[in-house]
Amino acid sequence: MIYPETDSEAGSTSPLPWYTRPAARAWTCAPPPADAQHFHTSLPEYAPTPLHELPFLAREFTVARVFVKDESTRLGLPAFKALGASWAIHRILAREPNGGRDTGDRPVRLVTATDGNHGRAVARSARRLGRQAHVFVPDGVHPAAVAAIEREGAEVTTVAGPYDAAVRAARAAAEAPDAVLVQDMAWDGYEEIPAWIVAGYATLFAEVDAQLDAAGAQSPSLVAVPVGVGSLAQAAVTHYRGGRTAGSAPGEAPARGAHRPGRRRAPHLSGDRPRGDPRTHQHRGHRRQSTAASPMISGRCGSSK
Repeated sequence: MIYPETDSEAGSTSPLPWYTRPAARAWTCAPPPADAQHFHTSLPEYAPTPLHELPFLAREFTVARVFVKDESTRLGLPAFKALGASWAIHRILAREPNGGRDTGDRPVRLVTATDGNHGRAVARSARRLGRQAHVFVPDGVHPAAVAAIEREGAEVTTVAGPYDAAVRAARAAAEAPDAVLVQDMAWDGYEEIPAWIVAGYATLFAEVDAQLDAAGAQSPSLVAVPVGVGSLAQAAVTHYRGGRTAGSAPGEAPARGAHRPGRRRAPHLSGDRPRGDPRTHQHRGHRRQSTAASPMISGRCGSSK
């Protein structure tokens, strides 16, 4: 469905496409396990991130209440990616001999590709655990982001080309016997570790449930999440389709709006007619080819009929 809106940047009316799938409200899937949240709460640096209420936006959108989850400080890093990376690495090392303790017999080098936050999160977890990290970045990543990853003690390799070229380079490097790929996107034959990353994000949504309950708010009718490779979007689907959320009526489930930053006018909604203004500013120079959400959501969440 396409609804014309005024493009304030260009000063003209232009069509903004919205893609809706009302039948997705009937999707169901297994709820996420609670073990990731238990792991995160055991970390010394853990604290729930704030949930801010924005009454001025509620008035603008003519809805009852609007809340925004603030992930600017998560486990000491400025992004939610630390949740997925830390949990996945914990699971990876737990299956190693001696429970992942570094005895020197088989050092594990953690390899990933990134255009910023995920790579830094992998590097931070590696440093915390005394492991090596090798991070591949596309050549358009800002030098400040590269420097932040290097400050975590990781080896950083810049790859000529877009994000997907960096992923290919990381996959090749991870073929080494001492290396493990920790990537937040999936493809055929590589799904287990991306699924662990998605499971790590369940902590964020569990916090939201508790914070909404403390604020006297009902379960949300719309959840909007940013989409890069799709892992956070899958975590949102799994959480809200994995069981009745506190404060919701039986059979109720919120719509989910998913905005892909690299394509400024292609938000996606699983509910009915969307509301609000989807316009945003593109902030990445690289377009990604595939998402983790597509194959994994379709395999784990589907119609209840």
